[in-house]
Amino acid sequence: MEMQAKTFAGDSASVSIAEQLTMLEQRVTAIEERNRRVEAEKAWETSRARFLSIAVLTYILVTFVLWILNVRRPFLNSIIPTIGFVLSTLSFPVLKRVWLRGWTRKWGRTIESFGTSGRERPSAPHS
Repeated sequence: MEMQAKTFAGDSASVSIAEQLTMLEQRVTAIEERNRRVEAEKAWETSRARFLSIAVLTYILVTFVLWILNVRRPFLNSIIPTIGFVLSTLSFPVLKRVWLRGWTRKWGRTIESFGTSGRERPSAPHS
């Protein structure tokens, strides 16, 4: 079934319905591609591989710095900062849940209901 080439006045030029559909399809495709990238990045951010990579790199870097500074037993002393990192990453999800619960109570709705990227602060709900 062929689409009719009706036109209407757009911003500055006439655009057919077929052209508009093509443009919308391109936009939807671009949004879907972006969503796939965002999902992959989120998967990396929450992965155990990232967590372990950062812990190992932290240990290596701190060991190197302590070795350069001639600190006694740099391999042993590097464990403390690494454990601090591990504990901080384990506690952040808990702190995030607590903060989100308070934020949701204060504003009366969830972040998703605003439809924002999370960068804009929503205005307070009206009483």
